[in-house]
Amino acid sequence: MLMRLFLVLLFSLCLALPAAAGEPVKVNINGSRLATDVDPVIVEGRTMVPVRAISEGFGADVGWDGRNKQVTVGKSAYVVVLVINSKNALVNGEPVEMNVPPQIVNDRTMVPLRFIGDALGAKVDWDEASRTVLIEKYEVDGGLTPEQVLEKSMVAMDVYDSYRFKGNMEISVDVTAMSPAGGENMQMQMNMEGAFKKPSTVYMKMDATGPQTPEMPIKMEMWTDGSVFYMNDGSGWKDAGYNVPGQESNLLSGGRQDPASAMKMIKEYGGIVSFTRNDEDYYRVRVTLNIEKLFEQMFSGAGSRALVPNADKEAMKSMAEFFKLMKMRLMYDLKIHRGDFINESMQFYGDINMDLSSMTGKDGKMKMDMSGFFNLYDLNQVTDIPKPAVEKN
Repeated sequence: MLMRLFLVLLFSLCLALPAAAGEPVKVNINGSRLATDVDPVIVEGRTMVPVRAISEGFGADVGWDGRNKQVTVGKSAYVVVLVINSKNALVNGEPVEMNVPPQIVNDRTMVPLRFIGDALGAKVDWDEASRTVLIEKYEVDGGLTPEQVLEKSMVAMDVYDSYRFKGNMEISVDVTAMSPAGGENMQMQMNMEGAFKKPSTVYMKMDATGPQTPEMPIKMEMWTDGSVFYMNDGSGWKDAGYNVPGQESNLLSGGRQDPASAMKMIKEYGGIVSFTRNDEDYYRVRVTLNIEKLFEQMFSGAGSRALVPNADKEAMKSMAEFFKLMKMRLMYDLKIHRGDFINESMQFYGDINMDLSSMTGKDGKMKMDMSGFFNLYDLNQVTDIPKPAVEKN
């Protein structure tokens, strides 16, 4: 809910937006588009991509040594070491020369995509007609692909009709050069706990703290059965105003960050699936959401009614253009037990980057980072999640 409300509030700043710029270079991994916070660029005939985005798409970790301007990309048996503005690299300790060196572009470390793909054991091709880099990667752990592990985990978790969860989320929002006084920064930390019971009932309570907001701390409760949303900010339970069935409620629940909604998002919009690090007792699976598919569903008939119930066609068209200006990423790291395929915990990471100049006529950027985790416990131990008594207006 917090993410959804934030986006709707941000959209209200904009009345009309120009058409998007020329078609950028796209990157697909195993048929799903890789979301990046800045567009890939062509340098000397080579496609350069943000190192963090491409590494996360492969399930790899990224390390940065600012003193030596050195980037390390590591995954299982692969370790790639790069130095900014140097064509010399190390792949598993062996020296290799690149055609184009890594470089800083728009405050992002950009690396040659084909080199990273080859170094991590993937096949890389280029489709000129669609200006798309096509990457194929194949990996197994215990004879299973990450997609197969994820599917088995979904089946295993479906056996349980309830569970409790506890977690934490941190949000940081930076807005620069929007006013003569300079930029603004907001940081928030939330502790959350709650319960889920089939088919779609979720209760969650949240304590939010943040140094910049005088209203902090904030305590809030939320209850939903998938069709209605009730919230309590301390003044009593109230209907949040969303009463939409079926697929529309799936989209609304996907805007929350609780385990049930996260798994629904992964099932509906899961894109790139990768193994991360090796673990003797657990499969470590990373799922990067297919943002294109998510946005497409959001602006379908059902999705648009769920996002803004009373919006007309022109408003939804403007909102669709607004979302085109966003560079959004969202991914989940799952800890799946090797014995029974139960997903014991999940971490999630996301960011939104936006150039605000086309909205305001002034130079300005907005960056929102989000990260958190959930642990799941008491499987099949939740007997009931009572429906709150809602105040009538």
